[in-house]
Amino acid sequence: MLSADCAPLLFADPVARVVGAAHAGWRGALAGVTDAVVAEMARLGARPERMVCAVGPAIQVDSYPVGADWARRFRAASPVACADCFRGDGDSGDGDSSGGGDRHSHSDSGDGRGNDGDGGRDGSGGRSDDGDCSGNGSGDPNPIHFDLPNYLRRRLARAGVGAVEKLAHDTFADARFFSHRRSQARGGTCGRQLSVIMLR
Repeated sequence: MLSADCAPLLFADPVARVVGAAHAGWRGALAGVTDAVVAEMARLGARPERMVCAVGPAIQVDSYPVGADWARRFRAASPVACADCFRGDGDSGDGDSSGGGDRHSHSDSGDGRGNDGDGGRDGSGGRSDDGDCSGNGSGDPNPIHFDLPNYLRRRLARAGVGAVEKLAHDTFADARFFSHRRSQARGGTCGRQLSVIMLR
């Protein structure tokens, strides 16, 4: 799984010996990539309550400002309550029911092909469109911040996953990691983290 701000998700059911991997930015998370992986693993004999999922290094809440309109749309479109996945001074209420996931301003097609900016794939086999995981570029002096890993934890719990482990490394703030969003801000190219899960 390749990523550079969006979250790599690694799944395993150690009893059924079934593993899975997914790439989750805001679009994939909202669209239910977690549900898709759990369902496919269950088709192969895994059981959600036995599954463990590791959420790898990703952009963290302090580095992820979003616009208030974007936050309202996201919350309105989400099938799970996620008020605690937003932090900040702006209004992130549910007043706007116009749907979720639209980019708020700047172009974030990332690799120039209109697909996800950090080079990952969604869990359903098709290209995702998570951009650089920013979804905003609002320029608001008091921006709302989105907690992508926390939102993924909520979606995994809703899917019945038994245990979730989250690495709290911030790909944007920590120079040890590649960050598509950081490379956009500073110029230059961006590499990718590689996350692997395997049976042995």
